[in-house]
Amino acid sequence: MTKQKKYTTLDDFPMPDTFRAETQVIVDVVTNPDTMPDVMGIVKEDCFSNELTLGAWKALVEMYNAGETIDLFSARMKVGPEFTKTIFVSVREPGTIQSTITHAKMLRDEAAKRKLYLSACWMLEKSTAPGGTEEDMVVAANRVADRFQSIQGKSEKSIGEVVSLVADDIQERARQAEQGKSLSITTGIPSLNKALYGGWEPGQLIILAARPSVGKTALMLQLARVAAQQGEPALIFSIEMTEAQLGRRLIVSLGEVTREEIAGGGTAHDFWARFGRSADYIASLPITINAESTHISDIVSKITIAVARSRCRIAFIDYLGLVKGGGDLKDMTNAQRIGEITKALKIAAKRCGIPIVLLCQLNREKDKGAKREPQLTDLRDSGDIEQDADVVLMLDQEDKVIGSETGAEERQIMVMWVRKMREGVRNFRIDLIPNESYTQFTEYIAQSF
Repeated sequence: MTKQKKYTTLDDFPMPDTFRAETQVIVDVVTNPDTMPDVMGIVKEDCFSNELTLGAWKALVEMYNAGETIDLFSARMKVGPEFTKTIFVSVREPGTIQSTITHAKMLRDEAAKRKLYLSACWMLEKSTAPGGTEEDMVVAANRVADRFQSIQGKSEKSIGEVVSLVADDIQERARQAEQGKSLSITTGIPSLNKALYGGWEPGQLIILAARPSVGKTALMLQLARVAAQQGEPALIFSIEMTEAQLGRRLIVSLGEVTREEIAGGGTAHDFWARFGRSADYIASLPITINAESTHISDIVSKITIAVARSRCRIAFIDYLGLVKGGGDLKDMTNAQRIGEITKALKIAAKRCGIPIVLLCQLNREKDKGAKREPQLTDLRDSGDIEQDADVVLMLDQEDKVIGSETGAEERQIMVMWVRKMREGVRNFRIDLIPNESYTQFTEYIAQSF
């Protein structure tokens, strides 16, 4: 006797329900707002199947991009009373900082299953339609495969696709050059530009490191001013100094007025005329200074907003040791916390498509013992700084005999050591000659007279 075949129906395969996972992620983010940048990189709008949870997610993203505070009260005001009635009551308890990322990945996986389920239903409909041919089935199957590939975001690319991207990049650089523009942002230092193949690149995290009082902030301001002079908006996060202190340095760097004159109240008869020219020029540059943001999540948020509003093409942060956040200090060492901050900035640089220049200090060990050149091992607090960076520049001071047409003199110069270059040569030095106020640096290239 032939055994009767058992058939299954859609009733045997209920559609995956992601509502619980959706509400969990929303509650997690409201409870742990510092995780918002990471969750946004995992969860997208199409992960949400419910109008209420989708609306809540959009509201949270809008609040984050606007730099607003995210908490239970503000979220309820933004979404409405249904937020606490429906979303919060459906979750037993909020997740921790660590579990929030896990919940976000779980939602992404469950959403992918739901989308695949719907695609399979569409495929089943096509397969049972009267008059369908073999070619129709092949086309339908390929369409389902394409849909699921888009769900994954196609994180992998074939080498052929990569080569095409390289060709597109070359063509875009050629188009930019024809218009007198560049994808790179010039540093204003010829040898550094050459090593960088033209200047700072989108997505780079650049470390500018030195011991205190060597001149890293002064050089940072020069790099920002050079970028702004080329029409590239620069955003400076100054955690160590006030806006007025940076403004004075920028004005003095033009060489028309001195620090002594400013400190003395500008008593010279022509001071205000010279000051006015310098102040007007600096004020005309697309430079923005933020001396309030100190937490890494706030810094990343401000960068994201500024880039979206075309107010930032390069960002500077002074300096790493004063940046707050990066994890729960009860569970993490300072080195781990620093590593989380540099990773967040590297991700932000890639996501926003801009270079980020991060200042940091070298270890005191650099000053001990015999005079020596700074090395990557001197980076303070964490090896992750070196790992996450695309470029590492280290500054030092040195007495050097400098020749000129009128003779030679011994001067103190700033030495820039290029210790890491992800794409290019490294472990070479660039000599920079400071002006009298130590606010402007010019590359020194030895010549024979």
